[in-house]
Amino acid sequence: MAAETKPEETAAEGAKGEDESKPKKNRGPLKLLLSVVLLVAAGGGLALMAIPGKEKIHKLDGPYFAPLLDEVIVTTPDGNGTRYLKFRADCEYAAYDPSYLEVRTADPFYEPYLKSKAELIASSRHLSESAIGAEREEFAAALRIGLEPIVFPVHIGDTVNPLDQDKKSGLRPGVSHPEATFRGRFYEWKLHVDGPARTLRLGEGTEATFSGDEDDLEIRSQTGETLYVDVTHFDPSFTGELNVGVRGKLRHIVLEAIGQ
Repeated sequence: MAAETKPEETAAEGAKGEDESKPKKNRGPLKLLLSVVLLVAAGGGLALMAIPGKEKIHKLDGPYFAPLLDEVIVTTPDGNGTRYLKFRADCEYAAYDPSYLEVRTADPFYEPYLKSKAELIASSRHLSESAIGAEREEFAAALRIGLEPIVFPVHIGDTVNPLDQDKKSGLRPGVSHPEATFRGRFYEWKLHVDGPARTLRLGEGTEATFSGDEDDLEIRSQTGETLYVDVTHFDPSFTGELNVGVRGKLRHIVLEAIGQ
C-alpha cells in the first residue's frame, strides 16, 4: 500500500524544486572587485613603505641672544696712550643649534682669541670713534666682522671643537685658519677627498695635491675663498665627502657700559 503523502510535504518539495531550478546569483564580480581593492590597498601600503624618508633640511635659526664679551679695557691713541676705553658686548646670532655658543666656551682657545681680537680692534680707535652715535654703531659693526670667524669658525667634518681632527679622515683646519676667507655654511659645502690620489677639492674649486706632511695646505673654492687644512694626520684609506663650513653667523653686536 502506497505511503500517503501529506499536502505540507508536497508543498515543501515543490518550493525546494523551484529554488533549485532558479539560477544561482554569480558572486564572482563582487569577489573580484574586493580582491582588487585589497590588492590596491596593500600595494599602496608597500609603496609608502618603499618611499625613503625626506632628507633633513638644515637651516640657520634664530635670532638668538647671548653674552659675548665680559669687560674689556684697552688704552687708546688719545692723550698719547693715557686714556682708555672700557666696554662689554652681547650678540644677536643665528645658528643651526641655539646652544652652539655655549659649546664654544668649552674650547680653551675661544675666550683668549676672542678677547685678544676685540682688544686689537678697540685699541686702534680714538674715543670719539667708539663711544656715541653713529661712531658707536660703526665700532659695533667692526667688532662683528672681526669676531665672527672666532665665534663661528670653519669646521671640517662633524667635530665639536673646530680645531679637532675629523674622525673619518684625520683632517683639521691648518695653522693659518684665522686668515682663511672661506665662510660657507656647513651643510651647504663639501670637501671632496681622494685618499689614494692625495687630493682635496673645496666645492667645485681646483683640486689641491698634497704629500701628507703639510700642516697648512691652502685650497680654494670656485669663487676664490681660501681654506687652510692640516693633513699631517690624514688617513690615506679615506675617500669621500665631508661637510665643511661655519655653523652660524653673528647678526649684531650690542655694546654696553662704554666708559673712558
